[in-house]
Amino acid sequence: MAGKWAEAQAEWETAQIHARAAGTADPRLRPTEAALWETRWTACTGELQQWDLLADVARHDMSASLTVKAAWRLGLGGFGSGNADGTEERDGLRAALLSVPETSQTCAMEATMHLAELLSQREDPHNPREEARAAYHRACERSVHLALSEWWALPHNRVGKGHLGALRGLQQLVEVQEAGRLTRTLLDVGVGGFEERVQELRPILTSWRERLPLEWEPVGKVWSDLMAWRQRMYGLMNKVLLPLVPLLSAADTSANSLAYRGYHETAWMVNRFARVARKHGLREVCSAQLARIYTLPNIEISEAFVKLREQARCHFRGGGWADVASGLEVISHTNLMYFTPRQKAEFFALKGSFMDKLGLPVEGVAATMSQATKLDVGHAKAWVAWGRFNDRLSGLPDISDTERTTHAVRALECYMQATIIQREAKARRYIARILWLLGMDVSANGEVGKAFETFTEDIPIWYWLTFLPQLLVSLGYREAKQVRLILIKMSKAFPQALHYHLRTAREELAWMRHGGGRRQGGGADASGRRPQDGGLDVGGLREALKEKGESGEKEEAPKKKEVEAEKKEESESGRPEGSQLPQPPQPPPPVFRTALDHVEEVMSMLKTAFPLLALTVETMSGQLVSRLKPSSEEDLYRLICALLYDATQHLAMRLSSGGKDLTLPSPTIAHIRRFADSMARGSLRDAFIRAFVPGGGASTQGEVHSGDVSYCGHLPTHVVRLRRWKREFERYLDAQPTFIPLETLSTYLADFEHQRFEDVEIPGQYLLLRDASTHFVKLERFEPIVEVIRDAGACSRRLRVRGQDGSVHRLLLQHPTPRVVRREERMQQFMRLMNDLLARRWPARSMALAFHLPLLIPLSPAVRIIMEPLGPYRSLLEIAEEEAGRRGVDRDAAVRHFLSGLDEAVGLLPASTLMSPSKLAGVVRGIRVDLMSQILSSPLSPSTTLSRWVERRMRSPTDLWLYRRRFTEHLAIASFTTYLLGLGYRYPSRMRISLDTGAIHCLESHPTLPTFSSADPVPFRLSPTLQDFCTPVGIEGPFLQAMMSMGQSMTQPEDEFLDVFAVFVRDEMVAWSYPGRAGGSSTSMSEEGSGGTKEGGGVTSQASATTETTTSSSPTSPAPPITQPVLDLIAQATHPHHLAQMDPNWAPWL
Repeated sequence: MAGKWAEAQAEWETAQIHARAAGTADPRLRPTEAALWETRWTACTGELQQWDLLADVARHDMSASLTVKAAWRLGLGGFGSGNADGTEERDGLRAALLSVPETSQTCAMEATMHLAELLSQREDPHNPREEARAAYHRACERSVHLALSEWWALPHNRVGKGHLGALRGLQQLVEVQEAGRLTRTLLDVGVGGFEERVQELRPILTSWRERLPLEWEPVGKVWSDLMAWRQRMYGLMNKVLLPLVPLLSAADTSANSLAYRGYHETAWMVNRFARVARKHGLREVCSAQLARIYTLPNIEISEAFVKLREQARCHFRGGGWADVASGLEVISHTNLMYFTPRQKAEFFALKGSFMDKLGLPVEGVAATMSQATKLDVGHAKAWVAWGRFNDRLSGLPDISDTERTTHAVRALECYMQATIIQREAKARRYIARILWLLGMDVSANGEVGKAFETFTEDIPIWYWLTFLPQLLVSLGYREAKQVRLILIKMSKAFPQALHYHLRTAREELAWMRHGGGRRQGGGADASGRRPQDGGLDVGGLREALKEKGESGEKEEAPKKKEVEAEKKEESESGRPEGSQLPQPPQPPPPVFRTALDHVEEVMSMLKTAFPLLALTVETMSGQLVSRLKPSSEEDLYRLICALLYDATQHLAMRLSSGGKDLTLPSPTIAHIRRFADSMARGSLRDAFIRAFVPGGGASTQGEVHSGDVSYCGHLPTHVVRLRRWKREFERYLDAQPTFIPLETLSTYLADFEHQRFEDVEIPGQYLLLRDASTHFVKLERFEPIVEVIRDAGACSRRLRVRGQDGSVHRLLLQHPTPRVVRREERMQQFMRLMNDLLARRWPARSMALAFHLPLLIPLSPAVRIIMEPLGPYRSLLEIAEEEAGRRGVDRDAAVRHFLSGLDEAVGLLPASTLMSPSKLAGVVRGIRVDLMSQILSSPLSPSTTLSRWVERRMRSPTDLWLYRRRFTEHLAIASFTTYLLGLGYRYPSRMRISLDTGAIHCLESHPTLPTFSSADPVPFRLSPTLQDFCTPVGIEGPFLQAMMSMGQSMTQPEDEFLDVFAVFVRDEMVAWSYPGRAGGSSTSMSEEGSGGTKEGGGVTSQASATTETTTSSSPTSPAPPITQPVLDLIAQATHPHHLAQMDPNWAPWL
């Protein structure tokens, strides 16, 4: 686990002790493995900055390379203590450099020593400097040559982590050359013109302050190396400038201060190094570095403040009561006389946080926090600290509602003040807490809302845009008055950010007002939820499709609008799975009516303020929705795929239970009848009725509401017929044109650049967490070709748009979208906010871990735009089908083999009444495992499917290695998210893989409510195909490390994660329990919020479990490794018995 260097050092040392004790007696011990242990121990010791220990080891082992590293960082080589000019130390280091291979870094060390020799000869007029100068230039030239050679030795077509070391070497060479100019200035420094000469050093020293490594780069390998180099140069400055202090005028204070410039720069660098060490979890290193500042004779007041602040924070994050008490003692005994009011305010805020963590009286903590805000009203950190204190008090369970409201009001006021002062990305986490407090207002008079209204004039609207989905949800609750004010400000400042969401929300609320939210029924809907059904006549289907291809849709044109409206109402009805028959619409609660009124008001104000822009955006959106909708054949194809998914699932479940009842469920039959009624009259409808509607063969006219169910009542026959229909539709759709001219679909979009009234920005840019919209790209025109995409179970349209800067963007128009589309959009929003968090956590940033997210822009309740990055993408199912075609195997052969084998094996079992349920489950589990093994060992779906597919597309082994590593890390990210939130519907068709980078994103995934935990036997997808491509080394290496880094980055500390996640959970619980859901009940926002707090804490504990392990209760038994929780999850995800229990649609063999 990242940051556990001391523990890792102890483990590596123990392993080496056992290895030396065993010697050659243990045949399992290999020399290469022992050498690896030693290398790892050396790396841990370097991270802990124990260079004196490494120097002793180097002398004992006679390791020249380790001697050079230790001597360079311990200050030897003519820069530390010893004889006056440091000749003896330099000679020792130079001798060590001659014993190691020459690299750019060793040449840079040599050049630095030549600079030291040059300055040591400054007072000796008889010693010429030309020789030292020439040696310095020769060392610089060799260093540059070697650095460029090292760069060109790396792969050219892909830039990876291996290039970072070469880039850092080039950066060091730049500083070595700048040090040459600094040395020339120091050689000319004297009492005369002292200030002018020292001021010439300012540009170089300023550039060094700005040129620092990244915070997430290794401490022992990068930061300590730079720290050693800077200290060398600052030490040379001190040797030259300090002897001049007595000669300068005592009254010239500025000159005396400039003489200590080397110490000032040393203090600045030490503070930054200590800060990075603290963030990396190296508390001992941080404390040791800060203690060095006391040894400096002169430092700036600002650096003294930074030193004390870092020391206090180091104690605060220590975790133990003694550490926190020590930190409070440090702050309490600090003399604040020389600090500015802003610095004093920060110290008081820190003091209040320490007092709160120690559990001191609330009154004293509140007084300290109040004093901090009085010292500097414009200091955001003080307001945030006070707000968090009151926020914590408002959540205590044993206080009255009056006290809870009082603390909530104070917390909201503090957060609002902080967002007004701190207009930057940090404001988003405070806004999340503000939304939470508004929703949790339990006062009768809405005291929290009234407090919010006093700040509405100065709120930073830009950062509130991130939480637009939450604001729209809040319109239906008691905080609607306050949310309305924010939305009105948004509509006046950023109309394009608001228009698409308002448009969609208005249609959804209008649909709910008319009773749409109360309609219930079984079966599939526009979401792609999987219904269930029965029957088929392939010949009739072929004739209908042939007739369709010959005559087009002329005969159905007059009815098309009516039919599409009926199908849209049918598909968007949002029916739960367990409903039986449709119920009459019931009056919706007033909450929907009020929310709709607010949305219409905001939309009307937006159109009034920007009439031409609103007209342009509305017309463009309407054209995209109406002109690029799927055809009736594509709609029916989607329904057939949905029916096939559910029928396959039901068949596998009933066969696994050993039951002999293989008839279709009645909700499925009812749904088929309703869909048949909604279809346009014609040959395609007649073929569908004859094939699937019970009793439909007798009559194809009029309403179909009766008939014998025996025709399509057999589930295995129903699955076979659905599969045949699916094949026929695929043949028909594949024969249709893949590319369609845009002008045949919409002349308005084809001539958009001439017909628009205002410039329109490319949709989705406001979803990005940017600090301004200055560089947003405006839409120039639509490309003239529309691509028809047929993926697993649906058809969509893809357009390309060109921006005014010449950039090209892809818009995938999904129609229809899932029923849970708003939940998926909120999931993407949460992950995008987590990306901002991961970018500031060094364990994740060091591995470049981040969620790969497309942009989801709603256009209507049933249409959305998906903006994927440029580059080809394939789903895991498409890859498997392509490979099956190369092998000459049918794409559904694996599923057919599994179901037929299960049917045959279960049919040979005795009656289920003669077997206990547990015994039957065990026997069926064994059958499923055997069937999965047969599939993997046959050409049906071998475990090498993904490996072979990727290998054919890689140009070199290096590309394959880099692609595999990046894919493994992204798979770990997706697996961690699945486990953390309990994501469901993880079918291979929804796992999309980038062919260029190996990045993975999953569509149509949402948490399992209300528990946020999945009931699947496996915690995430790590099927045999993925295992084979990642390899065992990849799973035990990058996969495991990435999962632990994700857990550590999102939970340590956990405050920021919970700030965002609490609001997200609240919205999820509201969506799960809103009155339109079957079995749901109307609840208040505060009631749902209590559930959000509980679930948020549970998810945080689940994430922390990936990075923590329990201590062994027995003192004699060894403690489990820190990776044990993740190893257990991997074992559970890869266990054949668990994989075999998954649904055949999940494709556990894939």
